[in-house]
Parts: sequence; structure tokens; C-alpha cells
Amino acid sequence: MVMEFIAGGNLRKRIGNMPERDAPPNVPMPTDDAVRIAEGVLSGLHVIHQERVFHRDIKPENILMDGDVPKIADLGISRMLGSDELASTTTGTIYYMSPEILGEQGASYPSDLWAVGVILYEMVAGRRPFGYRGIGPGLLMDLIRSEDPIPPSEINSVPEELERIILKALEKDLRRRFTSAAEMLQALERFRQGRGDGVEKEIADVRAMTEAGESLDVLERKAREIVEHFPQTSKSYQFLGEFYNRCQRYSDAVAAFRKGIRQNPSDALLRWNLALAYQKQGRRRQAIAELRKAVDIGLEGSLRRHATRLLRLLEASGS
Repeated sequence: MVMEFIAGGNLRKRIGNMPERDAPPNVPMPTDDAVRIAEGVLSGLHVIHQERVFHRDIKPENILMDGDVPKIADLGISRMLGSDELASTTTGTIYYMSPEILGEQGASYPSDLWAVGVILYEMVAGRRPFGYRGIGPGLLMDLIRSEDPIPPSEINSVPEELERIILKALEKDLRRRFTSAAEMLQALERFRQGRGDGVEKEIADVRAMTEAGESLDVLERKAREIVEHFPQTSKSYQFLGEFYNRCQRYSDAVAAFRKGIRQNPSDALLRWNLALAYQKQGRRRQAIAELRKAVDIGLEGSLRRHATRLLRLLEASGS
């Protein structure tokens, strides 16, 4: 068998090892990144389920990351199923096993969706919904079969709609869980599109207030509220930072862009604007570093040309 080599490692590398009992959770992944990864996994599951393949061991270690694109690996214990067949063997990784895998009734494709729910919970909450590192297998199986998970919003700031999706994926009653990878994928896509529509509407409202001549104090408060409403979305930090740049408050702009980058380190536009703010402050080396990152990540069209030209000018000015 020949397989593609993926240099980026697996998803566990990004999530980190799970904490032990009573230890604080890991730093959660930005919501948008977690949702995009889950969507990629579900897209892959949709394909293999269409071929009647039940993976049975979906977990971060079996999701390889090609940049930001997840790829499902290790079909070693997967099972071909007939149209109404259930797999009766208990196999997989216990933390990601569904109640039906641990029971006597047998399991099918919805158990893979349960595992995606566990992974998505893990990404946004910084801990697993059931158990902790070092827990005994008997106790862990009892938790999975009989206990409801703590809502992830009680651990981290998780949007209400995303929490509903996660908890639906973790329904013990199969009739209340997602019925297919396509259904769960569509729910996540609607959530992501709704977030985009929400932040765009609030930004448009503030821009209208700007054109109407609203005071800078009010505009700043509204721009900061957008960040509070959408703390995981790059556009909110982008808008706040651009506001500060226009007001020539470059230190505040730098702070806004850096917060956004902490949430979304692969956002080239945030790094481009951070470079401009550094340039205005006369911080040449920092501006060059951010320009290089922005170009490497990938700016589009004319913006890439502007960034490349500015990078050359700044590099030449120090030679």
C-alpha cells in the first residue's frame, strides 16, 4: 500500500495532550479553526461512508494535517457494512467510542459522528467530554454510557449554536444524533455562515455610523463591542485595528492585530495590517517579520504585490 506523506503531523500535535484529573484545560483552539477542521473530517467521512466504510477509529491521532486541511488516516480497523448491517466488535480508542460501540447492539456510521463530536468538543473546550488522562477504562466506559458531558460553554467561551451541534453529535440516543456526515457538515456550515453574516452586519452598521458623522468615542465603543461579540473571528480584530490605524493610534492598532493573530495565526491580512502599524511606529524589524509571514501565508492579488514591494523597500533601507 502506498500513502501520501503529510509533513504537518496529526491533529493531536495541534490540540496537545489531554490534561490529567483536576488539571486546568488546555488552551482551546480558535472556534473558526476548529469548525473548519471538523468540516474537513466530515467531508472525508461523507465520502467513505458513501462507500459503506465504517472507520471505527476517528481520533486526533488519525487525522493528519496538510497545512490547515485535515486528512483521515488509518483505516486499519475499518469495516465494510451492508445496507442495514451493524459492526458488533468492540474496537477503537475508548475516549472516542460511542455508547453503542461499548454496548451489545452494535454500531454503524453514527459512531464516527460521535467521535467527531468528541474531537470538536476537545478542540473548543481544551479537554475531552468524558474522562481525563490516566482514567481507568472501566470508569471511562461507564461515563460514556451513562453520563452527559459538561456543556463546553461552561469550560470556555463557546457559541450557543456550536454547543448545540456538539451536544447533538454526543447524543446517546441514536434517534437524536446526526444521521449522516452530510447532515452534521451542513449544520456546521450554517453556523459558520451565520457567524460571518453577524460580524459583517455589525461592521456595516458601524461604517454607516461613521458616514453619518458619529463621534470617535462612540465608534470606538461600537468597534470594541464587535470584538466582544465575535472574539474568535478575524474580521472583528481587523476592523478594530483598522479603526485605530485611521485614528493614528498605532499602539492600540498593534494590540488589536496581535490579539487577532493569537486567535488566528494563519490570517495573512491581520499580519499585513500589523506590519503597517509597526511601520508607522518606526519598528522596521517587526514590520519586516510580519510582512514576510503575510507573504508566506498568502495575500491575494494586488495586496500581495504591495506587500512584496514594501518588504523590499524596508529590507533595502536597512542595508
